[in-house]
Amino acid sequence: MLQWFCEEVSTDDELEKQKVFKFRADLAYRRHDYEKALREYLNCFSLVPDSNIAIRRDVLESLSRCYCRLGRPEKALEIAEQLRKDATNTGHLSAVLNLQLTLHCSSGELRKQISTLQDLISLMPCNPCHWKKLGMAYLNIFKSLPSSGPARTATVSPARPDGCNGVADPSQRRSSDCLEGVSIAGPYTRHGEEENPISDSHRGEPEVKTTTEEQGNEEAQDVWLRACVCFVRSSLLFRMVKFQQSSFVSQSNRRAREEIEGALRTLDLKEEVLRVITEVSTEGPHTVTRLVE
Repeated sequence: MLQWFCEEVSTDDELEKQKVFKFRADLAYRRHDYEKALREYLNCFSLVPDSNIAIRRDVLESLSRCYCRLGRPEKALEIAEQLRKDATNTGHLSAVLNLQLTLHCSSGELRKQISTLQDLISLMPCNPCHWKKLGMAYLNIFKSLPSSGPARTATVSPARPDGCNGVADPSQRRSSDCLEGVSIAGPYTRHGEEENPISDSHRGEPEVKTTTEEQGNEEAQDVWLRACVCFVRSSLLFRMVKFQQSSFVSQSNRRAREEIEGALRTLDLKEEVLRVITEVSTEGPHTVTRLVE
């Protein structure tokens, strides 16, 4: 069926032409004809007055997505960055951050995905989907690190009067004072190595680790903890809203929580650490947001 806007434009009304080009571009994009969509969006953009900020931003975002689909990520990111600079309210900023996240996901830039998700969470700290995506990004980084195994044990020292736990081992301090009580101990071993790095022939000798190995282990532990915090926070937020959702949204919610449970099993999160993270996560959005910044 031929839509009316696919016919030849026979009007001198620029507003009408603008609408026709926009509808054509949207249809072409939906049909995955990104070259044609790009041309039509450019035609549309040339007719949009500078005063019409909403339509200009809409078309620019569409142009950015087209450039991304056409394998021109630099141009796509350039437009997205300009949209971010010109954002005047939280709606603009939220839209452009989601655009940048899409572009970084398309290019496989995990670190940039994390940075963008952190900005989104700072803007909307109670959005469970953003927390889940951030957890997945940390999980993917954790899996790529040379130190592989998650923490197998965890201990929590007695509570301090300020509501945070004391630190059993100062070397195990993490990104927030509220999780200082979690002393992560366990075999972060290199791929293919045994958990105990001391062979039978060298028992009793002091273990020697290079600075690079120690830094790798610390990074793996930090990424592991950040992933756990994100998944626990996301799970709590999904549970908070599940009774307010319609059936099809509830099904999506349930699938998301099942994915989170699977991720936490992969991370081998122990009950004691889970309890501490859950306590911190329920204190307020800004407290837990600081843990992953």
